[in-house]
Amino acid sequence: MIRTILRSAALLMSAAPGLAMAQQAPWNAKDMPVSHRDRVYASEQFSNTVSVTDPADNRLLGVIKLGDPQPMNFSPLYKGQVLVHGLGFSPDGKTLAVVSIGSNAVSWIDTATNTVKHTTYVGRSPHEAFFTP
Repeated sequence: MIRTILRSAALLMSAAPGLAMAQQAPWNAKDMPVSHRDRVYASEQFSNTVSVTDPADNRLLGVIKLGDPQPMNFSPLYKGQVLVHGLGFSPDGKTLAVVSIGSNAVSWIDTATNTVKHTTYVGRSPHEAFFTP
């Protein structure tokens, strides 16, 4: 049985060697320049925040609060976002969708001001945000 599995794996690898190479990262590509206009957004699901960082000097520019940290959000009367998780940018980069899997919501962030524009409540346990044309 093991020989059959190994033989099948070897056959698949030899049949498509170019396919495996096409999936690898471009190691010879030049580094992209980073400026102080660039931003890195990172969600933190236990504090229910999104951190905004300047990657040029690794400086924290601010924190967008979408809810209270645990355990303050365990009340049945709690109104903020819980388990801030997935992020997705609009094609023009002006809007950031932030998914909260615990509160079943998507918060829309204006990236020019880093403020919440709107919160939309969606179906059960959303994970990632994607924009389609």
